[in-house]
Amino acid sequence: MEIRFSEHSDTGVQRDENQDAMGHFATEQGQLFVVCDGMGGHAGGQIASRLAVDSLGESYAAATELGEPRQWLSTAIKAANRRIRLCSQEMGLFGMGTTAVALLIDAEGHSGSLAWVGDSRAYRYRAEELVQLSQDHTLVARLIAKGELSREQAAFHPQAGVMERTLGVELDVEVDTMALELFDQDVYLLCSDGLTTMVDEHDLRRMLREYPPLEVGAALLGLANARGGYDNITLQVVQVGRSRVQFGPSESGLIRLSDLVDELEPESEPSSLSTGRRWLYVLAALLVLVILALLAVFV
Repeated sequence: MEIRFSEHSDTGVQRDENQDAMGHFATEQGQLFVVCDGMGGHAGGQIASRLAVDSLGESYAAATELGEPRQWLSTAIKAANRRIRLCSQEMGLFGMGTTAVALLIDAEGHSGSLAWVGDSRAYRYRAEELVQLSQDHTLVARLIAKGELSREQAAFHPQAGVMERTLGVELDVEVDTMALELFDQDVYLLCSDGLTTMVDEHDLRRMLREYPPLEVGAALLGLANARGGYDNITLQVVQVGRSRVQFGPSESGLIRLSDLVDELEPESEPSSLSTGRRWLYVLAALLVLVILALLAVFV
């Protein structure tokens, strides 16, 4: 089956630099998609995320035989972990690291493999159902899984940002993997937490329902920035086969997004520069939606 994709990365409204990185790599064996979210200060985060993406891409390009794809992904991510750790020692950037989520699709487009470390996520949208495939490697996610914390409590937990697994911090890292069977009209979303902290699953599902897959990424980016854009935002949208949605957004979706202007007064006001940038993103997001709505009518 044909595989099409779109990808977007943005600094966001509140940050001054983008520590996220992403990559798409294609060979005769298939396609590899990667999203990483760096941490550890301005230079450290940018270097770690870029090293992870580049390392995975180079490993994929050099591979003549992948063998078992899940095992290959795990091995490649562990190699990226060692490369980041070595770089941090050589440059004195101790503590730098990155999350990683990677989707590997075979040449025929019928099967895939997913691997991740940290809280960058992978979702699948199929038959109007959105499923989070990855599980966050964070303290609050573990407490939720153990039944010691609700999702509502997790959003306000003082240690909500504590990571339990990242690349580059320890000598070795445990990588979670999953095998996937791909079906026509599946849509896969890889993203950093800059998207998911601003856009909940209800709105993710709605946007994926109302927008064609190759247009929904720009709309999601605009929505995250319109809601505050507190972090870097990076996402890849991967479409398998045909698109169920041919036109978008719906009129109701456009109205709901325009209503976001009322949500833009935060409890503590950021700097005037950040406020100005936030309003520019709002206007840009609304302009994109108007253009898409007109295209849906006249094209």
